[in-house]
Amino acid sequence: MSSTVAQMLPPNALDEVVQEVAPQDAHNEELVQFKLFLQKADPKQIHSLEEDLKAAARVRGRKIMLREKLLARLGTDWLRKQQEIVEGELAKIEVAKDTVDFNILELELSGQTWKLGKISSALRLDEQAINDPLIGMIKRRETEDESEVMTVEGGLDDDRMDTLFGVR
Repeated sequence: MSSTVAQMLPPNALDEVVQEVAPQDAHNEELVQFKLFLQKADPKQIHSLEEDLKAAARVRGRKIMLREKLLARLGTDWLRKQQEIVEGELAKIEVAKDTVDFNILELELSGQTWKLGKISSALRLDEQAINDPLIGMIKRRETEDESEVMTVEGGLDDDRMDTLFGVR
């Protein structure tokens, strides 16, 4: 029967290795169990365990590298597509804002045009009324009627109105 690792190594060798590899976890239950396993194992078992660990490390390393490569490839394309989508949405929002601003300006201008149109049509009516002989005649007639009404016999003065109607 071949000798175990504990028989072949100096007494504190495994403790020193565990302390060097995992100084914080030196009293961890799993490490203590692993140390006991190593003490009982023979060189063939250790060699087999070493090969298993190397194979597992290679597989894990390949998985990590593959994942990083996939993320690098997919990540850049995915990010680029997401960025294009975001930029497209931002462009739509800008166009919508510009459209709203344009519509507001158009409404303001049409409101001002409407006001100007009403004012100018009122001014044109006033100008037409000044130059229209029929309207001039009606205005003269109104002023004559008004002066006739105001000139009643004895005239109308404020004192007489007060006495007639009791207005104070």
